[in-house]
Amino acid sequence: MENSPLDAPGGPHPNNRDLDQEIQNKKTRAETKKLKAETSKLKLESQHLPSTKWLQNLPAIIAILGAILTFIQVYGNYQAGQFHQDELFSKAVIQLGSREPNQRAAAVTALSDYVSRSSKYTDRALTLIVLELQSETDVGALQISIQTLPQFGVQALTVLVSSNRLAYDRLIRATGRYLGIQCLRRINQCQSQTDLSGKMITSLNLLPDFVRRTSLAKQDTFIADIADLEFFQTPDEMMIHRGFKSAFEEGMASPPPMTSEDEKSAQDEFDASIRSLWVSTQAITAVLRSIPVGAGGIDLYKTVLLHPQLANVDLRGIDAQQAIWMAPVLRNAKLRFADLSRSEMKYADLHQADLTGANIDRADFGRDNRNTKRIEDLTFTRLDFFQSGVALYGTNRWAMDNCYLRDQQFNPMKQSEYLKQRQEIYETQEAKQYLSKIPKIHFDD
Repeated sequence: MENSPLDAPGGPHPNNRDLDQEIQNKKTRAETKKLKAETSKLKLESQHLPSTKWLQNLPAIIAILGAILTFIQVYGNYQAGQFHQDELFSKAVIQLGSREPNQRAAAVTALSDYVSRSSKYTDRALTLIVLELQSETDVGALQISIQTLPQFGVQALTVLVSSNRLAYDRLIRATGRYLGIQCLRRINQCQSQTDLSGKMITSLNLLPDFVRRTSLAKQDTFIADIADLEFFQTPDEMMIHRGFKSAFEEGMASPPPMTSEDEKSAQDEFDASIRSLWVSTQAITAVLRSIPVGAGGIDLYKTVLLHPQLANVDLRGIDAQQAIWMAPVLRNAKLRFADLSRSEMKYADLHQADLTGANIDRADFGRDNRNTKRIEDLTFTRLDFFQSGVALYGTNRWAMDNCYLRDQQFNPMKQSEYLKQRQEIYETQEAKQYLSKIPKIHFDD
């Protein structure tokens, strides 16, 4: 029988190939089964090891750690910077006590740089600069201090106004004691007066002359316009001020023998109080001229300013009740809806000033004194000129004190017409905007 090709020696046997393939498949299935079993075992073991779960969040943990390290670095830099700023601030404060004017001026400039930083620095810097104003003896350093104040804006005005009221209180008491001593020792007219009121009136009438004799008037380094002292007027309320009366009595009661040192001490304090008032005026004026005061509600209540230069300044809606401004220059100033009630504005230059809707109840703008032309002569003009062209629409002009402005602008026959105008303008939105910000009654009224 003929052999089949499949039976040939060395040829492939189909049954052997199938057997080999089957064996290989079994091995593969066995390996796969083993791998699955090990995987299941690993999962089962991992369930009993919860501490290994954090490995799944390892990227997030690394990110958090990075953020923490970054924060620590930034905070460290901030702390170092804060320490550096504190150190620089302290050095500027120490430098204020230098004997060299240029060093004090540099310190003030350094302090003013803190205006844009934290309120911790700003408040302290402003307070220190305002205090420096009252002790600075160099005109250059003083001017630099004044020039830095507008950077602090309305905040500077608040501090300066508070300081101004203290300056006036100092003036009241220093003047009382000084005039009391002068009345006791040098004023012959006082000898003919038997009562205290007569002695005070006699002394107060000579006050402007005493002001012109101050050390400030002799040292023009303190003051750019020495004529400012010529505008000093005795405030009407000074005589009835309790501080003035008690200080005057103290001066009159000085026990003998009074030494020249006692008298000089009183005069030095009087001179310093005049200087303090002048410096305060310059500082307040500088800020008023630089900030947008027209927002209304600016507190100038009971301020005392010596010949302030406020021409063309926007003073709409200010609260200047009971203020004493000695010959203020308010030419072309905007004073719409300002409250000037019970104020002393004697010899004010109000040429073309806008007082529309202002409250001028019992305001005193001065009189053309036919016997004494001192103020008019010094300004090279007359009151009927620099109190002309004043816009008084809607003001309570009938309630003014018997002053020059009222004599020129008030017609008693038209009082009802004036009242109607005032009521009409007070109903406008502009009036409500400003009047709502002005206190009707002050705490000490």
